[in-house]
Formats: sequence, C-alpha cells, structure tokens
Amino acid sequence: MRKFLKALTLAGVSLAALESSANNPGPLSRGPAVSFGGSIQAAGFAVNQKVRSTKEVTFQTNGDLVASIGGTTDSNLTYGGMAVISLDRNKFDTTDGLSEVYVYVNHDALGNLKFGDTNGVEDTMMYTSGDVLGALRGRDVNKYFNITRGVDLRETIEQLNDRATKIAYSSPTVHGFQLGLSFTPNSNFYGRYKSANTTNSTGGLNTSQSYPYAQNHLATALSYNHSFSQANVGLYGVYASGKGHAPSGQGNSVNNVNAWQVGFLGDAGNWQLGASYFDNGKSLVKKGTNWTNTKGFGVAAGYDFAHNMNASLGMTHTERKVTGGKAKGDVLVAAVDYLVMPGLEAFVEIDNVTTKAPTAYVTGTNVSGADLYANYPTTNINNHGTAFILGSRVRF
Repeated sequence: MRKFLKALTLAGVSLAALESSANNPGPLSRGPAVSFGGSIQAAGFAVNQKVRSTKEVTFQTNGDLVASIGGTTDSNLTYGGMAVISLDRNKFDTTDGLSEVYVYVNHDALGNLKFGDTNGVEDTMMYTSGDVLGALRGRDVNKYFNITRGVDLRETIEQLNDRATKIAYSSPTVHGFQLGLSFTPNSNFYGRYKSANTTNSTGGLNTSQSYPYAQNHLATALSYNHSFSQANVGLYGVYASGKGHAPSGQGNSVNNVNAWQVGFLGDAGNWQLGASYFDNGKSLVKKGTNWTNTKGFGVAAGYDFAHNMNASLGMTHTERKVTGGKAKGDVLVAAVDYLVMPGLEAFVEIDNVTTKAPTAYVTGTNVSGADLYANYPTTNINNHGTAFILGSRVRF
C-alpha cells in the first residue's frame, strides 16, 4: 500500500503542475481537442480440429473505437484522456463495452504517467513474436479452437486481468535506456479474467469470481534500443510481483506473483525479428500442489516484399506442470498482409495448434476454481488442428 500512496502522490504533483500551467497559458498552449480513430475487421475461419464443439466454418467481426481528448500547455506538457470501446461480438461476449479508460500526462523531460484501466508495462514495454506477426497474429485462438483443459497459450507474464485499474509510468529515454513501473492495487476490482474467457461443462460462461487475483501487483520494466545505419536492435526485460488471493469462497490459498520475461526486437532492411522467453513460476497457482504457472518462448520473422505487402512466420511454445505431467501448447502462425489502399487491408493466416495435458489432470476433481486454467470443459482433451483465416481490416 505504501507504494500505491507514493504513486498517488506523484500523480497529484503532476496534475497540480498541469493545472497551474493550464491556468497561465503561453504561446505554445493548446486547449483540449477531441479525436476519434480505430479499426474494424471481419474474418472467415475454416477450422479442422480433432476435438470439435464449434462449426468447421465460422465468421468473426471485431475492432476497437478509440476516443481521445487532449491538450498541450505552454511548457510542452501534454495531457488528456483515452477511452477504447471494444467491438468484439463473438460467442463468448456479445456485449460491446469499454476495454480501456485512463487519463495521462506526458512530457519529454519527465516521462509518461497513466492512471486508469489500461495495460501495464509488462505489455507496453515488452516486445514478443506477436509484434512481428501480421494478420490476426494467432491471437484469440480460444474463440475457434477447443483448448485442452489446463493449457495457457499466451506468450506473456501479463496477468489475465490485463487492464485492471493501475498507475503506469515510463521514463524518458536516456542513451537508449528506458525504465517503466506499473502498480495495480487490486485486480479483483475489474477484469480479473479479461483476456481468456472460458466456458463450463454446460457451455455457459464462467464468472470472474471463479479465479484467483492479486493485490499490490507491481511490474518493473527496463528497455534498451540502439540504432545502426541500416538496422535497429531492442532488448527488453520485465519483472512482476504481488500478493496472491484465492477465489471468493473457495478456501484455497494460492502463491504470490513472481514472474519475469525478456524480449528482443530487431529490424534490418526489409527483415524483422522478434523473440521472447518468459517464466511465471508458481504465480497464483494453488498451494500444496506441484503445479506451476506457464513458461515458454516465442519467435517470429517478417519480411516486407514491397511497400504494400508483408509476410511473417512464427511459433510459440508454452508449458506448465500439472497433475500427472505437463500441460503444453504449441502454435505455428503464417500470415500475409496486403495493403489494398490507405486504410484498407486484406490478410490471410494459417494457424496450426496443438494442446495436450495428462488425463489425470484433465479429468481430476477439485481442480475448477483452484487453478487459473482448469475451467475449460473436461471434454477438451488433447487436441490438434489447423485454421485457415481470410479477412480484411479497415483503419480510420
């Protein structure tokens, strides 16, 4: 809590300075202005998988609408607020709603401060294979693929409550180095299981109260970027800690958050390369078991064939210890993006997915609610399949 109060004090001082500057505008000051942007994409999926509960061919439409209001003071301090409306109408969530809402203050010499429902530095200051991949980047595989119970396919240490209310700060870049901090007082307040909705054995959506959460979650990030004449190299690292809490009424204690990740992003000529390795340790896993949270790696390469076309290839591997062995997931992604005209893109993607876990874990009792990844139906046994995705995207 002491760290939280210090962060609030920093926010208060920054906002007070902002107000003082705004009340005495100079020649460089600009009042708040409203702007809108975003993207909408539509895609068709042809899926062939061993364990099936969804149709072979399906369609998906989603996107984001971003609304912002911001201004600049006479001391070149920018300030404002952002709201992101998620347009994601799929079988898991047919209600559009706000996915991010935060206020910010930024200055070239002081850094950037954000407060609200947004991503932490373990996302904003970490680059992975997904930052190189095109099309849908292999994301949201759970929407069209029956993931084996106990498997997590995400290449990150970012909590499943990825946009819980927090304070996030990133410093100015000095000699290529940048420092970042983000603090979440309590991930029980919002979006505890935001990025991986699951269904129960009857097909209903599990409630957020069925999952562990963290208090005083602190993430610290450090990055370094260096540019050469024809290339750029970036190195990234992040460490996260926090107090783990079991689901309400479950009576099970869970381990504290203790996780780290390193990443790499490079480009030379028409080539891009991204990679990362992460280890969540036993974060938020039930105590008294030999289970672990997820660790793994991802790597991807991309090539710009022309000004309007890019091809990319990448893979991720994740694994964790569970009863009877390890739960593993492998995703291979091949994608091509084509810029038809400014603001209009077409893309094609092929995903090859393999998920597996020991039978003793998949069919085990007293697992649901005590484990972050146990709430897929027990019918989701070892699975393998391929998805062919064809779609388009409009940016505005």
